[in-house]
Amino acid sequence: MSPETIGIIAFFALLALIIIGMPIAFGMILAGLAVFWAVGDWGPMLAVAGMIPFNKVTQYTFTCVPLFVFMGNLAFRSGIAKDLYASARLWTAKIRGGLAQATCLSNAFFGAISGSTIAATATFSKLAVPEMEQLGYDRRLTVGCVAAAGTFASVIPPSINVILYGMITEQSVGKMLIAGVVPGLIIAFCYMVSIWIRVRRDPSLAGDDTISASFKDVLRASKLLWPVVITFVVMLGGIYMGIFTPTEGGAVGAFVVLLICIFTRRLSWGLLWDSLFDTAKTIASLYVIVVGTFLFSASFAITRLPNAVGVWLTGLPAHPLLILMLIMMVYIVLGAIMDTTAMLFLTLPVIFPATVQLGYNPIWFGILIIHVFEIGMVTPPYGLSLFAAKASLPDVDLTDIMSGVIPFILADIASMVVLIAFPSVVTFLPDLMMG
Repeated sequence: MSPETIGIIAFFALLALIIIGMPIAFGMILAGLAVFWAVGDWGPMLAVAGMIPFNKVTQYTFTCVPLFVFMGNLAFRSGIAKDLYASARLWTAKIRGGLAQATCLSNAFFGAISGSTIAATATFSKLAVPEMEQLGYDRRLTVGCVAAAGTFASVIPPSINVILYGMITEQSVGKMLIAGVVPGLIIAFCYMVSIWIRVRRDPSLAGDDTISASFKDVLRASKLLWPVVITFVVMLGGIYMGIFTPTEGGAVGAFVVLLICIFTRRLSWGLLWDSLFDTAKTIASLYVIVVGTFLFSASFAITRLPNAVGVWLTGLPAHPLLILMLIMMVYIVLGAIMDTTAMLFLTLPVIFPATVQLGYNPIWFGILIIHVFEIGMVTPPYGLSLFAAKASLPDVDLTDIMSGVIPFILADIASMVVLIAFPSVVTFLPDLMMG
């Protein structure tokens, strides 16, 4: 049996293990060890498998992930999201569907200090949904907006998935983080335009959404944004200017949020302990996935399957854009059944070399694919983010969530077309970085 065949069998065996309910990290470890055993001498391969966990988990670049996760947990638990929502509510008071618009806008701000789709969805499910339903908003618009807007955190820095993409593909993590700023704003803008068009065509979707807000009220509410603005400017500004690395940026960002919590008298020992404990749980589970996926990726490299797939894709008698569309369609399907982090580790060792051979910019491709991942995660009927929203909204019918996200998927597609048609919106900031 050829190594390529063994790789194909291992890939589909792993999918089968995931479908029957095995945790994906352990499935990858099992499949990786099986490939090592089938392809080469068991002894040397086992030694390689033993070195992979330590070598990968202790990478300096990876140390920024716990810092960003801790920063997001502090922001989540200290009530910063509530302030963001209150401020955005007044900013959008004069716009059609203002409360839904505020949900999108505050999700974009929260993504700048959170980096977690699940945290954003859980937070705004509790903040936005009750208020929108009280004002008579259409339920599908309400729950669809909350479920879909949480995905902003996947692209807007400090996105954990963007950092992992940079690690896997050996791209500059700093450039990857900076590259997500403009695309994240474009995605949020497309959502807000979508809401404006829908409410303009059918005002009943927004119920009795009327609020009086003077210019002074808006200015007063804008003061609530200063924690996010300060954190975002200090952290990303330092990375952009080359003052510090992404890991140092993560430390600075976490320290700034901690100082803000102290200054605003929101910090308590309980809040600090819960934030640290949640960070430890998140990182522990992530490390297990990292070990499993790097082990599986190393075994994949031995089978030469990534090279074979790259040769096949680049040899297709089709325009590179059509090949890119094929890859994106596959990712949308996978996004409906797999975690984004697992997809990154599982597929990039196979797909990434082929996209480079096709001539695509690796930083642009990374932002585009992470955006595509999130479209898959809100695509009915099996998108994982749909079930995350359902868990946060137990009284809401899952069919309402599924039908509610469809208009936002169309907005996602519109923003994706912009990123494909104008790659420079992704690459121009990284190209101007200092240091």
